[in-house]
Amino acid sequence: MHRGLAQVVWIGALYGTTTFLPISRGGHLALGEMLFDTGRTAAALQMGFLAGTLFATVLLIRQSVGDLSRGLWRALRRPSTLPTAAASREFLTITLAQIPVAAMWLLLGDAEETLCR
Repeated sequence: MHRGLAQVVWIGALYGTTTFLPISRGGHLALGEMLFDTGRTAAALQMGFLAGTLFATVLLIRQSVGDLSRGLWRALRRPSTLPTAAASREFLTITLAQIPVAAMWLLLGDAEETLCR
């Protein structure tokens, strides 16, 4: 196997087996870089892992995503039901949960990567 491909496979296996651990998204790749001496991992590789994780998550919860989407669509078509619809409350909860993440990203910016290293 080509050396670059072998590194991608090892880092991917590490990422997949440690995803459930409380490690930051950059921590998986930083750990791979330290263990396998790969140097700076390409941003495309990190984005590929993140896209794969998102795809697998959506695939796993596709029924819930579909129910939420249909319920929110029904509530949007009848605005009078929006405040009481379960889907709109769930959507609001998910949206509000993203505020701390967005705030940290705005405050830290590139410092997050430095802190991970």
